[in-house]
Amino acid sequence: MNFLNPFIEVYFYPEKLKAENIIPYYKEVSWIYLKNIDNRLKLFQHRLNIEIVDAVPLRKTMKFGSIYRYTLMLDQPINALSDLEKRRRFLDIVYEAFKVLGDENNWDLNVIEDAYQKSITQLDRFEYYTESKLNRSKQISGQIELTLNGNWLSIHAIMYYLAANQKQKIKLFESSEDNLSWGKMFKEFGWYDNVRFGLKFLKGDLWIVINTESGNAEEIIKPKKFDLKKIEKYLEELKKPVYDSGFS
Repeated sequence: MNFLNPFIEVYFYPEKLKAENIIPYYKEVSWIYLKNIDNRLKLFQHRLNIEIVDAVPLRKTMKFGSIYRYTLMLDQPINALSDLEKRRRFLDIVYEAFKVLGDENNWDLNVIEDAYQKSITQLDRFEYYTESKLNRSKQISGQIELTLNGNWLSIHAIMYYLAANQKQKIKLFESSEDNLSWGKMFKEFGWYDNVRFGLKFLKGDLWIVINTESGNAEEIIKPKKFDLKKIEKYLEELKKPVYDSGFS
């Protein structure tokens, strides 16, 4: 689930510009584009800051180590557009940032263009699916689905019962998108045993899984490498109220 490379963030200078340019679902749009980039630019652990300013910038781009900056002045407030137009406008901003920075830094421009064309048709909803993994008996295949609504990240397990040719989708839990995009708390998924599938945290001391026999979500805490208080605090962080970025 490591597709958010580079991490994209938006800033306004001065801050009052934010009121005129609230970008609903801007995380969804940037995640859609990064999903379609699919790590093909090899920008692991990099960051791209998009800065919206109130005057024509002297420099559009800058680079500080692993941080890239793209600065622009908008030709009209984004709030004046319809919802779909807002999404498309922000996608165009992201695309332009990648094109300009890509030309300067020798990124693959074909990948940038391909991701843009794919994203145009997906702007109404962000969905991401992991690869599927078979359980030990090779009777059930499990897959993780991520969906994003504003800052709400919903995580589902999709189970395929091969012999019966049946599919089941069950919610694991909801969390802040920040726990995936910035905190990198979601990294591993798979089978805990032959009947329980889900997400693995803290090197296996914590799992959140679907029990395929009961159909229920379960939290499995087995301290080995971390003490119980750390695990409980980590779990609390996963489930804390979603941070309001002011965009959604």
